[in-house]
Amino acid sequence: MGPKKAGEKATDAVDGVDTSKMNREQLEHYTNQILEEMEREREERNFFQLERDKLRTFWEITRHQLDEARATVRNKEREKEELSEKHEAELTLYKQKVKHLMYEHQTNLVTSKAEHIFALKMAQGDHILQEHEFVKDKIFSKKTEKETEIFYTNEVRALQLVNADEMSRMMKNFESEAAELEEKYEQKIATLYETLLLKHRTEIVEVEERKNLQISTLIHNHERDFADTKNYYNEITVNNLSLIKSLKSYTINMAPKKSKVWKHFITINNDTAMSKYYYKVVKTSGSTSNMMNHLKHAHPSVLSPKKEKMEDKKRSNAESNSDSVLKKLKVEPEVKASTSSQLNASDDPAPVFGNIKSFEEGGTKYKKLTNKI
Repeated sequence: MGPKKAGEKATDAVDGVDTSKMNREQLEHYTNQILEEMEREREERNFFQLERDKLRTFWEITRHQLDEARATVRNKEREKEELSEKHEAELTLYKQKVKHLMYEHQTNLVTSKAEHIFALKMAQGDHILQEHEFVKDKIFSKKTEKETEIFYTNEVRALQLVNADEMSRMMKNFESEAAELEEKYEQKIATLYETLLLKHRTEIVEVEERKNLQISTLIHNHERDFADTKNYYNEITVNNLSLIKSLKSYTINMAPKKSKVWKHFITINNDTAMSKYYYKVVKTSGSTSNMMNHLKHAHPSVLSPKKEKMEDKKRSNAESNSDSVLKKLKVEPEVKASTSSQLNASDDPAPVFGNIKSFEEGGTKYKKLTNKI
């Protein structure tokens, strides 16, 4: 608010509203607000008074500390001046002592130098005398060394001559002894070789006899086992063939007659069958009309009478071969074990075992027999 003009009546306004125009509630609110501001101003005044008192006490303490520090500085400066004066006095004293020591050192140096020069001259004279004596000793030692060298060379020559005579004598003795020993050991080697050769021959004869005996026993055992195995497998084969023949006749009698078309198809179930040539699945539905139509259109050569005659001929040949083998094997089990001892080493059992293997599972005759069944 601006300053009040003279002559104007002083009026209070709160928030742009004159206090004279306020009601009771507004005035109470205004008085409460003024009291709160007054309380806040009183608290701030107390806080600032406390801060002022603190600053005043801090200022008094620092001023007192500053006075104490100035006093200590004055004391230190006074002590420093006293110490500098004392140092100057000590320095002048030590300078005088150093001058005195330098004078004494100079005098001692001059006297020691004169003494050492005199001692050096005396030592030099003694050294010259010792050098003359060493030269004399050197000449004498060279002379004695030459004499000893001549003496030792003569001794070495004499020893070499004696050693050569001794070596020649020892070589002759050694050669004679070596010749005697060589002749002696040659005789021993000859006798030992003869005895060992005789022993070796006897051992070879014994080994040959044992070998022949073992071979004969092995051949006998082999022939016996071979005859047993042969009889065993012949019996098995005859039994299998007779069983196959009986089963074949039984299946032929028991099996219902089918159309020739079924030879060219494989039955999958009651309603379908698969061709053996292109593996095509054909519906049967209990009849062979669809299969016949498939063969007429896809495989007409299969239905030719020549093809059927050739297949019947092959079938009859296989049956006749199986019957001949069966008759042959029926005769072979009647051979007794005594005849097996008469077999020679040249008897080859390969054909017999070959016939037996052809009737085993996977053999040619086994496949033919299973196809027939």
